[in-house]
Amino acid sequence: MTPQDVDSLRRGYEAFNHRDLEGLLTLFDPDATWIPSASAWGAGQVYHGHEGVARLFQELERDWQEFQSVPEEFREVGDFILTLGHVHATPKEGGREINSPTAWIWEMRDGKALRLQAYTDPRRALEALGVPE
Repeated sequence: MTPQDVDSLRRGYEAFNHRDLEGLLTLFDPDATWIPSASAWGAGQVYHGHEGVARLFQELERDWQEFQSVPEEFREVGDFILTLGHVHATPKEGGREINSPTAWIWEMRDGKALRLQAYTDPRRALEALGVPE
């Protein structure tokens, strides 16, 4: 994990939270993969490349009044960066507001995201990385 990677991720979360698609795309490699958590929007889907990130943004705007991803800690785990934080979200069509711990596993190269996988349960992310709690 380089300082450049962490800086890129911080800017990416900021762009995501401000719905700045162009800013967010600067974080992702053109062939990147984004796998949302199983209980968030897009469950069961995998978004590929810049087109996939743009589609994910369209779905986010369609379904959520608010959706904020807040990173609180960045950890290097082997070749990955584990980001621990929380999500605060409000669906557009009613339903329960979400304020949940979340974890993201990033695979980075030269300041660009190659792969992102989100987990609503940080323990599952730690397990996926083979890290004890």
